Amino acid sequence: MKRFSIIVVDDDADTLSLLKWALRTAGYGVVTCSNAPLALRLLESWKPDLLITDLAMPGYDGVSLIKEVKCRPTLTDLPVLAISAYLEEYGSRALEAGATLLLPKPHDVSELLETVNTISAQIKKRAE
Repeated sequence: MKRFSIIVVDDDADTLSLLKWALRTAGYGVVTCSNAPLALRLLESWKPDLLITDLAMPGYDGVSLIKEVKCRPTLTDLPVLAISAYLEEYGSRALEAGATLLLPKPHDVSELLETVNTISAQIKKRAE
C-alpha cells in the first residue's frame, strides 16, 4: 500500500522542522518547502495526497499558492489544510481559493495530527 504523502509549505524553519518530525513520526511521507514558488515547482512533477500550507508568507502567500494549485487540472482535487496565526485576515480568502480546512497557528501538534489522520482516512475510504 502506498504511503500517504504530504507537502508542507511554511516560511518558518522551526515550524517546518516540527511538522516534518511530527508527521513522519506518525508514519506519513513528508516533503517540506520554505516558499510557494518552490512548492509549485515540485508539484509540477509530483502529486502528494495532501498540501499543508501556511497562509501568511512573504511575497507569494498561501492564498495565492492555493489558487494556483486549484487552477492546475492535475491538482484540483488535492486537499489543502491551511494553517495561520492570521485566520481572521486570511481564512475566508483561503476557503474561497479552495482550502479544504483551516487550522489556527500556533496549534497543538496532536490537533494537527488528528486533522491529518481524518483527511487521510477520508481519502483512503474514497479510494476503496
